[in-house]
Amino acid sequence: HPPIGKWVIAGGEYNGGVENAWTWRIGVAILGTLSVYMLARAARRMFGSTVLGVVAGLLLCFDGQHFVHSRTGLLDMSVMFFALAGFCALLVDRDASRERLARTVGGWRDAGMRWDDPRMRYGPWLGLRPWRLVAGISLGLCIGTKWSGLYFLAAFGLMTVFWEMGARRAV
Repeated sequence: HPPIGKWVIAGGEYNGGVENAWTWRIGVAILGTLSVYMLARAARRMFGSTVLGVVAGLLLCFDGQHFVHSRTGLLDMSVMFFALAGFCALLVDRDASRERLARTVGGWRDAGMRWDDPRMRYGPWLGLRPWRLVAGISLGLCIGTKWSGLYFLAAFGLMTVFWEMGARRAV
């Protein structure tokens, strides 16, 4: 496997000392704890409901596999964390880009631009998208933990294309 997940484990050993039995687990345990909060925030953003966000976080918190993997030094939790971080970044990018797209196209319409104008065909350029960069870094770390992270990159790449097509079609 690539080294990123091993570096997470080594970070705990470096900070706590290799003689302690819990230090090789602490890095993965921290990622597992953070993932509960991240999932709750992502669910709140997706559903627009704080109650559903809390329920999603609680379900992940008490999920047996997540609980066990968070307390053992396996690479799978690091893969899940970095994939979830990439998804959360893409979710923030989706909402920000949809808002910017609606504002720009609304300004064009208010300025009197006709729908058959060539600029209206594909819509405006949305500028730099820093959350996509964050998602790319997160998915790169996911792939750097285990090669199976490539599947997340492919799935999230297709997901962003479909999200973008849907937003532009809606505008």
